[in-house]
Amino acid sequence: MKIISWNVNALSKKKSKVSFLLRQRADVICLQEVTDVLLVELRKSDYHIYISSEVKGRKDAYSIIMSKKEAKHHRIIDYQHMHKSFWRFFLKVLGGIESFESIGHMADIGKYRIINLHLPSFASPYVRQEELEAALALKKESTIICGDLNTYGIWYINWFLAFILNIRIRDLFKNEIKEFNKIFKSHRLKNLFKGEKTSRFVNITKHHSDYILVSHDLKERYHKVFRYRHGSDHHMIMAVLKD
Repeated sequence: MKIISWNVNALSKKKSKVSFLLRQRADVICLQEVTDVLLVELRKSDYHIYISSEVKGRKDAYSIIMSKKEAKHHRIIDYQHMHKSFWRFFLKVLGGIESFESIGHMADIGKYRIINLHLPSFASPYVRQEELEAALALKKESTIICGDLNTYGIWYINWFLAFILNIRIRDLFKNEIKEFNKIFKSHRLKNLFKGEKTSRFVNITKHHSDYILVSHDLKERYHKVFRYRHGSDHHMIMAVLKD
């Protein structure tokens, strides 16, 4: 079982990433920030494509799951009721980009349950944590969770965003990466890319964006961070599991 996760960056116009992606011949591909233009190119492949709408603002962007096998079931995780606030609405109006919204969807493919998440970068840590927990409620045996979770590991990011995002006092000194790893452990999930650099600005922000998590019953053969980003600010990551 070969699975890829990649935030392809909705602002990037490079189409070369499609051929690069398809050359890897993955069984399942989870993408975030897929634009209409990129989606047209991906539809030319022989993959089954399952789409969850992400943002309708200045551009269209989607989260998608691609699979060689047809999914038995596909479901969108509903975050519409969660954490509405004036500031989040205000930021969305100003930016109109995916940084202010959460998206999640799942597909049952063969014996695997695939969950693809994109949690907001401009949000309080507790928002991302609660929205992660909402997705984890769907976990079962042979679950793989992929996506861009936008977790931060340094306190001054929380202080910088505190006023805009209404961050709680007890979250100001929180190391979100450590908190998430505790959650993964409590749900018996293995974080295959723990401590690895998967995005462009990680040395500045000390964040961990890109994850592939697997349930305890799944065994890893190897995993890889691809060096060339093809116009994205994220590196493509891949894991190969024992069937």
